[in-house]
Amino acid sequence: MDIILGLGEIGLPWFNLVSKVREVVGVDILAEKCKGEWSGETVGILHSCIPYSDNYVDIIVKHVLKYNPKMLIIHSTVKPFTTRKIGRDERLSRELQVLFSPIRGVHARMEFDLGRYDKFYASYHDDCNLFKRLLSDMDINGYQAKTPHTLEFAKILCDTTYLGFLITYAMKTEEIAMKYDIDYNEMWMFADQIHQYLGNRPPVGSKGSNKLYVDSEGIGGHCILPNIELVKEDLNEVYNLIHQINEASIKRHKK
Repeated sequence: MDIILGLGEIGLPWFNLVSKVREVVGVDILAEKCKGEWSGETVGILHSCIPYSDNYVDIIVKHVLKYNPKMLIIHSTVKPFTTRKIGRDERLSRELQVLFSPIRGVHARMEFDLGRYDKFYASYHDDCNLFKRLLSDMDINGYQAKTPHTLEFAKILCDTTYLGFLITYAMKTEEIAMKYDIDYNEMWMFADQIHQYLGNRPPVGSKGSNKLYVDSEGIGGHCILPNIELVKEDLNEVYNLIHQINEASIKRHKK
C-alpha cells in the first residue's frame, strides 16, 4: 500500500494515477478530501504532495513516524537541501529511503502532464528500486539525477522562476509598447518565425493564446513568487527585479 499525503492540485492527480496500479490511501488536512482509510497495513511509499512551509520537515517526520513507510518520496517544491535534512533527521530510521521527485505540469491538466513527462528523481541512497518499479507499472519514464538538491534547485531555477523571469520581461516590453503607442501583439509577432526556426524565443502574446502573456492582475498563484522565496539568498537580484516589475505592471493596469 502507498499513501499520498496532500490531495490538492498535485496530490489528487498523482493519487488518481497511482491508484490505477497500487492500493493507495489519500490523506489530507481536510477530512472531506481523504480517500480510503489506513488501518495499519504495511506502507511501501509515502508520497508527500503538501505545500512547503517553515515546519515542513516536522510535518513530514510526524507522518513518517506514523506510517513507517519503506520509502518517502517528496513531490512538493521545497527549499533546497530539505531532502537531505529529512534524511538526516535523528528521529527517523536510517533504513528509510528518502527521494525527491519534483512535479512538472500545468495545474489545469496536471493528471495528463504527470503521465507524459519523464519523472525525474534522486536520492542520497543508492537503492531507488521501489520507485522505479512504481514508475514502470505506471508506464512513466524515469530519470535518476545525481543528487536531490540538483532537482530541488532545478524545479525552482529552471521551471517556475525561469517562467517568472520571462513573464516579467514580457511585462517590461508591454510597458514600452504602451509608452510609444505600439501594437504589442504585432511587435511580438516579429519573434514568432525566429522561434519556429531556432526554438529559442519563447512566444509572447495575448491571454488565451498558447503563448506567454501579461495578466492584468500580475503574477499570482502559489508557484512562481512563493518558489523564488525559497532561493532568495542565492537569487536576490532576480527576486527583487521580478517583484519590482510585477508590482509596476499591476499598478499600470489599474490606471
